[in-house]
Amino acid sequence: MRASLLLFILTAAKYTFTGVYAGPSKPMSSTVMCEAPEPKNNAKTPDKLEPRFRMQCIDGYVRQAGTSNLYRCEKKDNLYLWVNEPSLNCIPDPSKPGSTAVMCEAPEPKNNTKTPGKLESQFRMQCIDGYVRQAGTSNLYRCEKKDNLYLWVNEPSLNCIPDPSKPGSTAVMCEAPEPKNNTKTPGKLESQFRMQCIDGYVRQAGTSNLYRCEKKDNLYLWVNEPSLNCIPDPSKPGSTAVMCEAPEPKNNTKTPGKLESQFRMQCIDGYVRQAGTSNLYRCEKKDNLYLWVNEPSLNCIPDPSKPGSTAVMCEAPEPKNNTKTPGKLESRFRMQCIDGYVRQAGTSDLYSCEKKDNLYLWVNEPSLNCIPDPSKPGSTAADPSTLVSSAVTNTQAHTPAPNLTLSTSSTTVRSYCTTKGKTPSTSTTSEANERNKAEFSVLTKNGIAAGTVLTLTVIAASAVGVFLWCRRSRQGAVSIPPEEMILQAPGSDKPLLDTPTTTSSCLSDSVQNPDSPPPLTV
Repeated sequence: MRASLLLFILTAAKYTFTGVYAGPSKPMSSTVMCEAPEPKNNAKTPDKLEPRFRMQCIDGYVRQAGTSNLYRCEKKDNLYLWVNEPSLNCIPDPSKPGSTAVMCEAPEPKNNTKTPGKLESQFRMQCIDGYVRQAGTSNLYRCEKKDNLYLWVNEPSLNCIPDPSKPGSTAVMCEAPEPKNNTKTPGKLESQFRMQCIDGYVRQAGTSNLYRCEKKDNLYLWVNEPSLNCIPDPSKPGSTAVMCEAPEPKNNTKTPGKLESQFRMQCIDGYVRQAGTSNLYRCEKKDNLYLWVNEPSLNCIPDPSKPGSTAVMCEAPEPKNNTKTPGKLESRFRMQCIDGYVRQAGTSDLYSCEKKDNLYLWVNEPSLNCIPDPSKPGSTAADPSTLVSSAVTNTQAHTPAPNLTLSTSSTTVRSYCTTKGKTPSTSTTSEANERNKAEFSVLTKNGIAAGTVLTLTVIAASAVGVFLWCRRSRQGAVSIPPEEMILQAPGSDKPLLDTPTTTSSCLSDSVQNPDSPPPLTV
């Protein structure tokens, strides 16, 4: 007990003379120089005031995103003030039903936009007076949570431009076009401008660098036709640029893999190049334009070597001699005549595709010829009935002139070779010709070409036969033997001159005309 008391006395004496407290450490002061902050924006009065603390929101409210609940007591200009940046704002808890709280902080106005009057989780931003929303941008703002943060989403970003409806406005309603195909981003955007290619590239022939901002279906869009394409400058050494634009595949051809100034176009699988067409494409300059030349134009057809192929290796025949272009091309077909024309007799309308000397050609023998339809009124085609009338007329025109019949007192010379009227043979021939003509007309109406040819042959042969027969008969019609003087005995009553009776034998008795005039006696 004495020892403890002595130790206490010694320690107290040491502290008194040295000024150093060697006992337990003194507690720190909790004095706050700033006065208690007033609760606002739905914040609570702090229970315990400290120089640094976090303010709490009242029940049912939470801190709004973008604001801070940290308060610090700091000395500024010999004054102690609370610092809270950005200022705390407590909003209704959006997790509760019916809450209209907006977790995102108020967006700052930019690009000529207004500060929103009432903030909601989704709203449309307004442009300031004299400005309108640029086409291609959106004025819709939505408050969304991303990575535990609440942010405003506005895509594509709103841009307000001067109202183009007002006089003197230079606003462009179309949004800035994105550079592509080796083009530059335009420096100054106008409603109509020419796009530039990047260094080392030039505009490809057949494409346009003119861009125009036009309104289509209430939208403002850039129009660039044909679309600009920038290619390596062909004037530079080693350039492989092709000035012609890529040809579009057609007639069952493939899109070329690598474009060159001269190449061979390929057919799609299962197709081959049609005979008579070329797959060679060449890029050539014509009238300051670069164009692909492919002559004769390539046409790909189904591979005829495959089973069931209906491909025709021959190229389409050109219509000629009043024929039609065939509708569906086949390896064997019949060519049609145009309206008002028919196939001429003796020609063929059959076309067949045949291979000769490694070439596929159309064979049409004898060659088709289409003539005007003779059955139609006013036709100038040859009419067979006209040929019959002509043949009969020619036969009558060759009838020989009548001969004189010579006779003496006791002799009669007769000849029925020719008379001015109709002889039985001539009448019979005429009747036969009339019958043939009638029959021929019937055959013509019925369209029987073979009967027409046969009838014409019979008529011509009959006319020639009659003419030759009558001519030969006339030459031998009169045969008068020489007269003889006979000496008679005295007192005889016989004449001194005796002329025998001669009868023409040019015609048989069966064809003699009983109505012919009597012979002339000399």
